[in-house]
Amino acid sequence: MANVDPFVIRWPKKWESDPELRDVLRYLNRFLHDLWKRTGGGTDYILTNTENITNIETELTSELTSVSSGQLDELSDTLEQIEDRIPISIVKEFYAAKKSAAYTAVDSDYIEANNRAIITLDPNADLNDQIIIANGDGSKITVMGNIKYTRLDSSLISRAEGDSFHFQNFGGYWRIR
Repeated sequence: MANVDPFVIRWPKKWESDPELRDVLRYLNRFLHDLWKRTGGGTDYILTNTENITNIETELTSELTSVSSGQLDELSDTLEQIEDRIPISIVKEFYAAKKSAAYTAVDSDYIEANNRAIITLDPNADLNDQIIIANGDGSKITVMGNIKYTRLDSSLISRAEGDSFHFQNFGGYWRIR
């Protein structure tokens, strides 16, 4: 088993003599030492386990080469059946618009809201409809609708420029993704 030297940093003497930095450096050294201990404390696991890794690789290679072509065909058919059950995700194409007044957002809208806009999420949306709303200027932007984040609310307010919310309709309410 290989042994690695403990983590040691030689700090500049000026740093160690500074009363404000000295405590930070001691804490940092203690933190790094504890981290070193928690991750193996000097044992080089890669070097120690090289033989185990080689044995696993040999086992896998022998298992894979021992599979017959009939078994491969059977596995391939099973995989195709499983793939047929997986729904294909549809990549949404969003349409960008800037809004600075009241607006009702519909599926695939990407709205940059400005000037204290009030955006209403489509109350008649279909399941999985998606809308993205971003605060473009840092003003108070209000989003209205059945919105569920941690609980069901009738509105969401954003006051920070750059805030962005991706809503997805879950049948009866909009969930923030």
